[in-house]
Amino acid sequence: MKPLIFALICLAIVFLLLFFFRYEKGYEGVNENQDKLQIIKIGNAQIRVSLADTEMLREKGLQNVEKMDGEQGMLFLFANPRPATFWNKNTLIDLDLIWIRDKHVSGISFLPNESGGGKVYVSSPGAIEYVVEANAGFASSRGIKIGDKVEGI
Repeated sequence: MKPLIFALICLAIVFLLLFFFRYEKGYEGVNENQDKLQIIKIGNAQIRVSLADTEMLREKGLQNVEKMDGEQGMLFLFANPRPATFWNKNTLIDLDLIWIRDKHVSGISFLPNESGGGKVYVSSPGAIEYVVEANAGFASSRGIKIGDKVEGI
């Protein structure tokens, strides 16, 4: 009986360690959440986004992501329109924040990586329903502007 209990305890410890290390190291990329990928259109630009549709995923965001493809990002979904503030905790890359309300771009902000000077907080230009985090420069290089229609959300 004692060897069985010992084996079960060891197995439980292994599972806990695997769980801890999976979430401690952060995303290797945005594709970690493969079952929640979709393509959305902002103005004339398309972007493949992973969905941050739970509190845990919204809090984690793109922390510890070292690089993303140019057409890749994360879409944050909120149940009701509300003001939002994003920060750069453990953010390794510069980001564009594309604020969305009523399926239109309501604002575009820049969020620098954390290494440049500590934590930075960026607030939405009012109540929003969605936010797209993309590589810095994504919006300007694709001509995205306030008022552009957003499809696929």
